[in-house]
Amino acid sequence: MDCDCKKIHEELVFLFVDDEMGEETLLAFKRHIADCPECAEDAKYTRRLLMIVRERAGRTEAPRHLRERILAGLPHRRGFFRA
Repeated sequence: MDCDCKKIHEELVFLFVDDEMGEETLLAFKRHIADCPECAEDAKYTRRLLMIVRERAGRTEAPRHLRERILAGLPHRRGFFRA
């Protein structure tokens, strides 16, 4: 796995499957997976895996104290918690 592929695997594939990439990064990512079958397969596999997990996990709301503790620990979110 070369350097670009390692970055794709470790950092970008989850942003891609969650549709959280900026436009410039998305275009570069799409160019890369068009030329790299290994990364393209990794992205497909990750998308399928996350879809299965989401389907089977259901939605459960975390207890309020846990949400408050998590959000309080995020520097950009301190003081913005609204229950």
